[in-house]
Amino acid sequence: PLAQTASQKMTYSNLGYLIANVIAELRGGDTYENLLEQYVFQPLNISAHSSAAILVQGHRWISTGYLARPKWQVAKNHADNEQQLCRLNASSELKLSLPDYGVFLREHLRGLRGQSTLLNTASFKLLHTSNDHYALGWSVIQSPQYGPISVHDSAAGGYSSYALMMPRGNTAVAVICNGENSRTATKLIQLAESLAS
Repeated sequence: PLAQTASQKMTYSNLGYLIANVIAELRGGDTYENLLEQYVFQPLNISAHSSAAILVQGHRWISTGYLARPKWQVAKNHADNEQQLCRLNASSELKLSLPDYGVFLREHLRGLRGQSTLLNTASFKLLHTSNDHYALGWSVIQSPQYGPISVHDSAAGGYSSYALMMPRGNTAVAVICNGENSRTATKLIQLAESLAS
């Protein structure tokens, strides 16, 4: 059963993004990496690099052939859920170089200001419209001084990143470093906010 009523409270789960990948592949007729390349990366003239599949706990992807209808098999019991980390074919991780990440962030900023040719303004606003402080990949903060601020942070593979966008001030900042702990996260936030103000 749902933990909360749908669209009322946010509970973070990467599984939602994996399901979105599968839907994109079934509707788009290609891998989600190829769809992103065609509709996002090529128009922005940036390059993404794909890495190994992400591990997701509790579910197992059963390969049914290239672009065939996927089948999900739920782990049999709680012990399986705790012990079994399973690879999902539709979940490889995409990585951008720092300059290309800057282009990607700048396009989001342009989109929120109604200046993008990649997506219409309504689509960018939907990506950055929060439900219980979380949007589609972005935390959204309402600041009396700066207006809406979209924030994304992540830590993986020994690296941490923190990005924020303030459309009202036409400002985007991203800070990335080779450290992955709570102290690093605090320092990244402080540095990004000092650069943005």
